[in-house]
Formats: sequence, structure tokens, C-alpha cells
Amino acid sequence: MTTTGYRVTIVHYPSGRWLESVDFKKRPNREKDIDPLPRLQVPGSYEITVCTVDSSQPPGLDEGRREYGYLKHVDGIWHTGQPDPWPRRCFWIPAEPYDENGWVPSIVVEGKPGHTPLAGNGACARPWYWGTTYNEAKQVCERENKRTFGLSPAEALAIVFSSMNAGTGKRGTRGD
Repeated sequence: MTTTGYRVTIVHYPSGRWLESVDFKKRPNREKDIDPLPRLQVPGSYEITVCTVDSSQPPGLDEGRREYGYLKHVDGIWHTGQPDPWPRRCFWIPAEPYDENGWVPSIVVEGKPGHTPLAGNGACARPWYWGTTYNEAKQVCERENKRTFGLSPAEALAIVFSSMNAGTGKRGTRGD
């Protein structure tokens, strides 16, 4: 395989709808090259994937090895003057490990009950392990909440509590 460049693919999260691909000759820097892209200035949630490009493959099969990926949420005001329609979301680490390999983060949506573990989707997918100890996973979670969603630990905790209280008849009780 001959790497001739890098492709950044942007999809809507969580629908998975493809939005845009941008090619770079050199490995793109997240803060300098990817985050300033015009598509990522529009409010919404995005999944960004960076792959190598292999020119020896036939057209349409030019994506090589996946380098890295991340989620990005952009808050803001829509051009119609309406508030951002997407509820806030954050990463969260459950108290119990996902399996013997460690802790896997979950996505929590403000005001919606439950959480979604980032355990992969598809036959070849693998979970996103963020640590072999709970404290290690929590540190990564705090860093990624700040980096991806711009949230402090207190703001992320408020989102988790709103999810826990969603659908309950009274604060702190189950609405069964």
C-alpha cells in the first residue's frame, strides 16, 4: 500500500449520513486543519474520521487504513434565529467495566433516559476502550468532554443527571 495523502470524512452524528470528504496531502492536524473546515462551523454533531489514501487501489477503493476518528458537537444559533435544536450530549463512564479489557465510554443525551455505549457497529467494529482502570477512563472522559463538546466536568454531570431524571414522575423516583 502506498500512502499518497489523507482523507477526512465528516458524517452527521448519530444518523451516519455522509456530509463531506476533504483530501490533504499531509497528515492533517485536528486543531489547525480539520476543526476550522466550513462544514464544522455549522451547529450540529459530527463524526470525523481520518484515513490514509492509497493511490494504487482502483477508483472508489482508495481509502486505506483508518488513522483516527472523533466526535464533535458545535453549539450555536441557526440562521433562522432559532436556538440550536440538538440537545447537549456528553461522554460518560459507567461504574462497571464493559468487559475484561476495560471501560468503554457511553454517549448521554440531555433530557433523554439511558446511554449508548461506544461499542462499535458492524462485524469488524471494536469498542472504544478508554482505560483499564476506572480512574484512567474518567480522566480520558473529562478530557474528551472538554475537547469534543466544550463541557466542564460539572456541565457533563448535569447532562448525566438530566438523563437519569428523564421520564421519571418525580425527581429521584422511577416513573414505572
